[in-house]
Amino acid sequence: MGRRGSRLITTVLARSREAHGFAWRYWPLVYLAILAGVSTAVALDLLGYHYASQALWLRSGEGLLIILALAWVDHAINTVD
Repeated sequence: MGRRGSRLITTVLARSREAHGFAWRYWPLVYLAILAGVSTAVALDLLGYHYASQALWLRSGEGLLIILALAWVDHAINTVD
């Protein structure tokens, strides 16, 4: 197992950050958006707005499926030899 400060791990992380620059740069914003969405859905459910909470969960799931499908297509296109 490599240490974080080792040359090997530093090289691997640098290559990963170059290849996936967008994801490395914006993951905190994506994390906060997901956290806000989940918190809102739970709060709506606890306040009695069950249909609004259910609609938010369904829309979020649809959006996540679309994003995952686009990421899969992008990966499939970029890995074609």
